[in-house]
Amino acid sequence: MTEQFKQWLKENSITEVECLVPDLGGIARGKILPTNKFIKGLNEDSHRLPQSIFIQTISGGYATEDDGGLPPEVYNPTDIDVILRPDFNTIRVIPW
Repeated sequence: MTEQFKQWLKENSITEVECLVPDLGGIARGKILPTNKFIKGLNEDSHRLPQSIFIQTISGGYATEDDGGLPPEVYNPTDIDVILRPDFNTIRVIPW
């Protein structure tokens, strides 16, 4: 699929790829990558986001145990990354 996807990017003059994944509250989280960096990441399996991004509050902060939120063993600022893999069936060109 990677070669076909590269061709699609070229044919559509795509310069950036926005990678999005919903968190537990349904908020889109992710990053925007230049096309060449995105392609390189596909080959190296290096598209990553910190695991803690999925437990952020709606405003982007983190609920702490002092606030009645998550205990330290659940939210750790040195948490691991999760590897993102694209679902090529969801690719769309956005109009802006």
